[in-house]
Amino acid sequence: MRILTLTPAATDIISALGFEDQLIKPEFSLEGAADFDAIQGLAPDMIVTTLGVDSDEAAAQAALAARFENPPQLINLVQSEIADVLANITRVSGLLGVPERGAAVMLRLESRLKDIHTRAMELQPKPTVAAIEWVDPLMTCGNWIPELITMAGGVTLFGREGKPSFQIEWDELWAADPDRIILMACGYTMDQTLAAMPALTRQPGWATLRAIRDKQVYITNADHFFCRPSPRLAESLEILAEILHPEAFHFGHEGAGWMTYSS
Repeated sequence: MRILTLTPAATDIISALGFEDQLIKPEFSLEGAADFDAIQGLAPDMIVTTLGVDSDEAAAQAALAARFENPPQLINLVQSEIADVLANITRVSGLLGVPERGAAVMLRLESRLKDIHTRAMELQPKPTVAAIEWVDPLMTCGNWIPELITMAGGVTLFGREGKPSFQIEWDELWAADPDRIILMACGYTMDQTLAAMPALTRQPGWATLRAIRDKQVYITNADHFFCRPSPRLAESLEILAEILHPEAFHFGHEGAGWMTYSS
């Protein structure tokens, strides 16, 4: 089988299910005729992706059917909450004919998440967290990130579980004065996020924030972890646990998954 994945999370799920050797991984989306032409040349049997919020899955499947004599199966991954990620693993494994693999992957992921959550529930105090997805304009993380923060023993500011990320004003962040500021810049590595930090540090009152005074500003490798609604959510939760409760959690992600920002 030739499996075409169009997002990193889709690639992670297919790999976790043991089909990495059957992957095709180009860098394009399903939007536009040129993309369909490129897909046709790759001759996939299955396409796994996440369509945009304004895209129609039925329309995309119909467009594939119109261009292929034997159209590939389109799997659209819904991913707003952690439960969606678990359901995606189950669904994809079933369509690939290996439901037992999906069950095993899902159970391992659930177990890792539950273990940290159970331990973090007992920890006090629970720091307030501003999770930043973008610095200019300033955006706060939504979808599965607020869930992860709660599970790691924190209190989310701004973000809403299962709801899209949204823009906030600098004055809102300054007034909230969070205990922790965690940068999870969408698709960015730590070096790329560091390069973008002046957009925040030049804001009036930056140096007066509690998180700055207490050296509690963190940069994460969002490209490899937080932006991937896949089995990597386990590592994402471990990173948050290390940041929020370093006295209790040590998974060894510092340096590769996160770093303390020094202004």
